[in-house]
Amino acid sequence: MEQQQNWQQPPLDFQPFTLMLFAQFGAILGIALWFLPDEISDLDLATAVLILGIAFIGAMQLFRVKNGRLLTYPAIALLALSWVVLGEFDIEDAIFVTIFMSVLFTFLVYLPALGFEEYGLSIRPSRKKWLLLVMTALLATFQYGPEALEIAMSGEAELWDEVTDEDEMVTLSAAEKIIVSLAAVLFVLGAAGLVLTGGFGISAGPVQPMHMALSLAIGHGLMLLFWMVFEAELSVDVALEIITIGGLLFLPSFGFFETDGSAQRSDVAEGAEVSETSGL
Repeated sequence: MEQQQNWQQPPLDFQPFTLMLFAQFGAILGIALWFLPDEISDLDLATAVLILGIAFIGAMQLFRVKNGRLLTYPAIALLALSWVVLGEFDIEDAIFVTIFMSVLFTFLVYLPALGFEEYGLSIRPSRKKWLLLVMTALLATFQYGPEALEIAMSGEAELWDEVTDEDEMVTLSAAEKIIVSLAAVLFVLGAAGLVLTGGFGISAGPVQPMHMALSLAIGHGLMLLFWMVFEAELSVDVALEIITIGGLLFLPSFGFFETDGSAQRSDVAEGAEVSETSGL
């Protein structure tokens, strides 16, 4: 058996797997950018440690460091502990942040691995498929789904008023209502269709599971576009999120289902595995 390398240089091409690697890295880097202050002069030691630590976790995934997914969790715990040592957190805060960030990073490090065999994740095909479908639908839900539905139905959204320093409910314009309504429709169709076509194999003509995942990615992008229009603010961070989170929503399902007969080959492989096991 060939020994796994300690790390692997990422390929530099436009294959789906390569795009997935960089989308994953970009999504993790986007989280690091959350903590970057507007003025570099305001950057303190605790924040610098956190940003560098998150970027390091991203680099482990990009270079596919051996056991890099599992090493993500102790790295998160160490970052939380560093804030305790530096006086930014107490123990209760560190525990909460460790749990929250661990859940968030589970999506970021395992969704790509579920869609592409190159990541080397050893899970039975049927289990891998269902984890992929459920985690994709959950990520879309956490990102924007219920929010899009709520705003589309109410026709209002909260906007921060710098004069009163409070959130105020503002009625959407016609264009804003169209954008958020499309996002809500794509979320419902994408989440339900992904599970039905990919999980239960229900035929929907030419529509495939990866098309449903694409609708989730487009809906996510539309929701972020809505907030840019609504708040009249263009952000590099938001543009990065549209690309990277959109990639996480679409590319894993594309990698798993894109070849004709992919699911059937997975079922055959699993059946062969069961047959071999029963013969022992």
